Amino acid sequence: MLKSKMYNTTIIIRQLIPLVFYVLLWEFCSFAIGKDKFPHVFQIFSAIVESFSGDPIIAAQGGGGSGYSIHIIATFKNFVLGFIIGASSGFIIGIVMFQFYFFLKLFEPVIEMIRVVPPLIMIPFVLLIFGVAEISQILIICIYSAYSICIYTLNSLRNIEHNYNSLAEIYGSNKIQKIIKVQIPAIMPELVGAVRVTSAITWGIIVVGEYMGSPTGIGRILKFSISYTRIDLILVGIFWVVLMSLLVDTLIVSIFHFGLKWTDRHAQQDLSEICGSG
Repeated sequence: MLKSKMYNTTIIIRQLIPLVFYVLLWEFCSFAIGKDKFPHVFQIFSAIVESFSGDPIIAAQGGGGSGYSIHIIATFKNFVLGFIIGASSGFIIGIVMFQFYFFLKLFEPVIEMIRVVPPLIMIPFVLLIFGVAEISQILIICIYSAYSICIYTLNSLRNIEHNYNSLAEIYGSNKIQKIIKVQIPAIMPELVGAVRVTSAITWGIIVVGEYMGSPTGIGRILKFSISYTRIDLILVGIFWVVLMSLLVDTLIVSIFHFGLKWTDRHAQQDLSEICGSG
């Protein structure tokens, strides 16, 4: 019992060592550079608490009297709507394109052309068409996540072993059964990383979009903060974006982990049995 407690204490200490190191490093940088340009850790945490419900700079610039709170909600809501719609659309489009050679050759060059264009270039274009509104932020996220996931989906489908599709056809699976029972399960493990990377980049895109033009959002507050050289408010905004990004990433990993439990149960199962059960 005593050994178990000592072991748990050792694990906790080892986990805290990196945190203590980075806090001390941060404090050293703050003393070296100056707290006006690099606030102390306690100043940042104080600003996080105080600015959440209200801040005079945010209120004076038309950001409302509720501080960061309403802007955090706006950014999170726009991200969730845009990412779910965009990623789902890109996944479906990629699946459909792969099934029909004509559509693949017709649309893939366009998607590849868009892929090489930096995503931030799309922001002014969308804002000019749809104006400074929340719908613009959702569309920006939709566009980027849709073509990114579409490309990842197509690449994953091409990486499927040819024997899988051939065996599915031998056992009498039609096109729909082949998609549902072979192709989609086969590409899911490869798409985990793709979705996580796309999600992380999308957070940066939405903040820049809000900075360039949006009635609400963390990016809008960062614009005020830069104008007033409020380093603490800038770091608070970064804190909330990082926190939400980590929460979403954890959720994505959990969803895929739950959906991919079959990989553990059926790792050794013969593919003919899977196709034959349909």
